[in-house]
Amino acid sequence: MKAFVRRVTLVVGLVALATGGVQATDIAGTIATTLTMTEDSRLVGDVTCTVSGAACIQFSAPSLTLQLSGHTITGQGSPDRCSAGVLFGEDGIHTKGQAGVSIVGPGLVRRFREHGILVNGDHSAVRQVVVASSCVAGIAVFGRDNRVEQNTVVRAALVGPGFAGIFCGGDGGHRLRHNEVVRGGGPGITVAPASGSSARPNLLEENSASGNDGIGLLLTLGAIGNTVRRNAVLGNLQAPDMLDGNPAGMNRYEANLCETSLGGAPSCPNLPAISGHADPTGTDGGE
Repeated sequence: MKAFVRRVTLVVGLVALATGGVQATDIAGTIATTLTMTEDSRLVGDVTCTVSGAACIQFSAPSLTLQLSGHTITGQGSPDRCSAGVLFGEDGIHTKGQAGVSIVGPGLVRRFREHGILVNGDHSAVRQVVVASSCVAGIAVFGRDNRVEQNTVVRAALVGPGFAGIFCGGDGGHRLRHNEVVRGGGPGITVAPASGSSARPNLLEENSASGNDGIGLLLTLGAIGNTVRRNAVLGNLQAPDMLDGNPAGMNRYEANLCETSLGGAPSCPNLPAISGHADPTGTDGGE
């Protein structure tokens, strides 16, 4: 036990003294300068991040995993409405373009003045993480073929309607599945057009977006070829629940639960038998 405690203390001390290159295996305590991961790492206690204008934790090699192990990473933002203001670059966790990395909960990433989690490499995953009170996006995903699954995002996009709880961009091919996005200051989930010569469609499946100040699910102009299936999008403050900026037929919709829609999104209300809801008419349109 003494050796274990000594190891944790040593890692935290190195974090406070170095700007990067720390071989962090066990992480806990205060991070005062960006912690750069060079090997698989895990939280062994809660983290308080005092880094200003830069990421708290970032990846520096492909195929690494960060295990949050039930702990909390807290930044310098405020718990609601981002009264501390935006500071660009100040992300909780940044993948720094590395491919094949994973951020795995359970765990809580909260109060960062840009993104809670920023993924900008390929073939990476964010799973079972709670992200709270981010000034810009809770989870922003770029690159291609990434997986964002079983996460909860609450009180994100606190500085304006242009941001989102989960923002999906880059080259596409992303899978957003079984996420919950609630009480954000902008749209719940935003899908931007895929870019680049390798652009590919995204899958949005069985997500829930409710109680956000903006539109629940927004597909912007040029975001086409996506599959939007069995999502529950209700109770957002800015109508409609779903808005597709493209003509009808440019994206594929299947059995989404919604009350209002505009643009290329299918007509609502739609009452499929998902998320514990049963259509009283018996015509649920589901599988």
